[in-house]
Amino acid sequence: MKTVIVYYSKTGFTRKYANWLADALECPAIPLHEVRPEDLEPAQIVIFASWFHAGNIQKLSWFKEQKLGDKKRAVLATGATPGESALIKEALDNNFKTDKADYALFYAQSGLNYEKMALGDKLMMKVFASMMRKKKDKSVDEEEMCRMIGDSFDGCRREYLEPVIRWVKSFGA
Repeated sequence: MKTVIVYYSKTGFTRKYANWLADALECPAIPLHEVRPEDLEPAQIVIFASWFHAGNIQKLSWFKEQKLGDKKRAVLATGATPGESALIKEALDNNFKTDKADYALFYAQSGLNYEKMALGDKLMMKVFASMMRKKKDKSVDEEEMCRMIGDSFDGCRREYLEPVIRWVKSFGA
């Protein structure tokens, strides 16, 4: 089965995952700003990779608007939050309120790169980090988040892609 990956990356983490996945699946990874309808036409599996920003998967509406017929669809969301956090399931549920059954959903922890962030995003993250540090009675997830979001870090790991690779290969790809 022919597979194509379309990705949207701002600071490079999602691009890294898309390229690792493309290598593992021997398929193209195309940046969203370069994708053309003819790139998607021959594919039987289309994977959209993008990142969480304030709980929303960026450019997800673009992917949902694509006329993909009976193609298999998957979304790989990335973000700084550890994958085992309950916050991830909640965020995925919020992004797929009525159409969750139409997509295979995956998450891979990525990281934060303050040096590549736009000024507004940087300020927003610093304010959020400050608010989290001041919060009393933090949950375990919130404690971990406080520890992580103070500085840039790269939490990308190839093994986070194993569920996506297994899913694609389950179709004989």
